[in-house]
Amino acid sequence: MSSNNFWDAEREIDISLKFAEKNIFRQIECIRKKGEILSAAEKYSEAIEYFKNAVKLSETSGSALELAKCYFLLAKTYLKTLQKDQAKYYFEMSEKWSKLIDDECSIKTEIASFKKCLIS
Repeated sequence: MSSNNFWDAEREIDISLKFAEKNIFRQIECIRKKGEILSAAEKYSEAIEYFKNAVKLSETSGSALELAKCYFLLAKTYLKTLQKDQAKYYFEMSEKWSKLIDDECSIKTEIASFKKCLIS
């Protein structure tokens, strides 16, 4: 991707972020996407800051899925900068939060099965 394409992508995300002011999940998505663009452009320090901001918003939202995504992107970015300890820490955090997602899905499956028994 050329630097003009990165600049265009960053600009589009910034515009989207302005429209997402009242929706925390859209804000998280826009901030996370901007971090991904910066990482792809090898602007790792900036990408890390965006991912950390997305983590803060994700914590506020209580979304295990968004936290898992943000932590995973932080792990990948730290690995690209050869900071293996940081990469490992964020990978472990991603695993922790993805486990909660698995647990949520598991209980939803059990609830759906139980509901079928009640209806039949």
